Amino acid sequence: MSDLLSEGLNWLNGELLAWCGRSVTYRRALTGTEIPVTAVPGRSQVEVVEADRVTLLTTDRDFLIPAADLVEGGTPFLPQPGDRVIDGSHVFEVLAPAGADCWTYATNDELIRIHTKRIT
Repeated sequence: MSDLLSEGLNWLNGELLAWCGRSVTYRRALTGTEIPVTAVPGRSQVEVVEADRVTLLTTDRDFLIPAADLVEGGTPFLPQPGDRVIDGSHVFEVLAPAGADCWTYATNDELIRIHTKRIT
């Protein structure tokens, strides 16, 4: 018997992308390769602890992108700082907020949440 929760989560991910996703371009910093993907824009807060103080940093824009779409030349890759997401006339650079990674899995390794900052 298959895992009903996993199947439900996969279905919800598909619905999220279908109803809230839009076409963007993912550009690798290392190679300049541009990959068309469907992404769901969002925003998140990252908690950073510095010298007994807690600071909340808000990323400019997050993008939820299917991990399966991040493939270059047949090889899957993970986001790296300096990569860019082009959303219409706006360009967002992948960044790692202080003390955090530039990406996290948003769901069961199917969607990746990528932290970015608008640069144009």
